[in-house]
Amino acid sequence: MPVHRVSGELRRTAAEPMSGMLTFQDGSEVVLSNVTIPPTFVDRIALLHWRVRACVGASPTDVLPYLSVRLPPEDTMFDVQEMTMVALQITAGATYVHQDGSIWQGEVVFPDCRIDILANPMVAETVTAVGTLTKEEP
Repeated sequence: MPVHRVSGELRRTAAEPMSGMLTFQDGSEVVLSNVTIPPTFVDRIALLHWRVRACVGASPTDVLPYLSVRLPPEDTMFDVQEMTMVALQITAGATYVHQDGSIWQGEVVFPDCRIDILANPMVAETVTAVGTLTKEEP
């Protein structure tokens, strides 16, 4: 995901396709790749500390299955050993609407994400989020 400089204190990510593997109570799994994280602002908090603002990544609302992921703010810190920036792991709330219309709620975990700070624009690596969902009872 490209990260563009807006000003000295502000960056903005590009829209990013997101893939995720969802595991249901019965052990079945589904992999979704039609979800998009929208362009999102990144604020400078302190020297070598940035924070990606909260946002909602979602698949098209007119297509089932549908997935919505509510991403919380994500801290990004400088890793001295690796000499790179790392967006730290987050847990996001998720809503999944199955093709049969059933609604599932759960969480999706996004692992640490390294950022190539020498690229222009900077580039965040692709990660795969993994989550567990529970079916809502009518």
